[in-house]
Amino acid sequence: LRVASPIATGVLPLGGAYLLTECISLAPRDALSSHAVMQRLGTGLGQLHSCGSPFTQFGFGHDTHLHGWRQPNRWRNSFAEFFLEQRLQPQLKRAQSLITDVNALQEMKQLQLLVERAAFGILDVLADPPALLHGNFRPDVCAVDLTGRPVVSDPACWYGLPEFDLAAVPQLGVRADQAGRQLDAADAAECFAADFFDAYHEVRPKEPNHSERQLVFALYHQLSELKSVSSAGSQRRRTAPRGQLNRIRAIMRDLAQLAG
Repeated sequence: LRVASPIATGVLPLGGAYLLTECISLAPRDALSSHAVMQRLGTGLGQLHSCGSPFTQFGFGHDTHLHGWRQPNRWRNSFAEFFLEQRLQPQLKRAQSLITDVNALQEMKQLQLLVERAAFGILDVLADPPALLHGNFRPDVCAVDLTGRPVVSDPACWYGLPEFDLAAVPQLGVRADQAGRQLDAADAAECFAADFFDAYHEVRPKEPNHSERQLVFALYHQLSELKSVSSAGSQRRRTAPRGQLNRIRAIMRDLAQLAG
């Protein structure tokens, strides 16, 4: 995989900071869908996840951001503990603050306990060591340079389970469809599923219960993408789009059934 090499960093005089990187000349967007590029992308991500970690805990040296939301990254010995405490629970709380429908809010609160129980049980049984994650891996952060080498950008890095980086890609295809979203013919997810995943799993074979963990991770991606909009009326309350909430509730119902 290719990433833009850093050239300089610094602090801006009026506040904030900057990062200056090389400019990579990219091939046309449709080059990403070729079989060869998808295979190289899957192999490259698998190799990244197989490099090991200098740390035995899950987390990162500082907080990061995903879709504009802060991601806390305090170190934890257990991945299940880390993911519930610093990923799912904060985003579920934020989602509930955007719900105006009393019945929908009550259902989500009832589902949350079951979802957290299911998620902990699903994640706690896998003993894989931490790996460096891209953290925001999805088709729109991938590209191809003029030599045909895959390029990735816009990371939200942390040390976690490698499977997390796979969840946002099937979310655009199979998992999104299971959650009730109509797929657009322009989605590149099927190509990712057919070529990228096969190549990735040649490097890192699937662990048992892979699909259940992908459901947990897909829920987090859906929650982190949840954006508020101004509702009609005099108070102009910020509320979440109904379609997004319906997808989130559908995934939560599926996970609640796994709680036993």
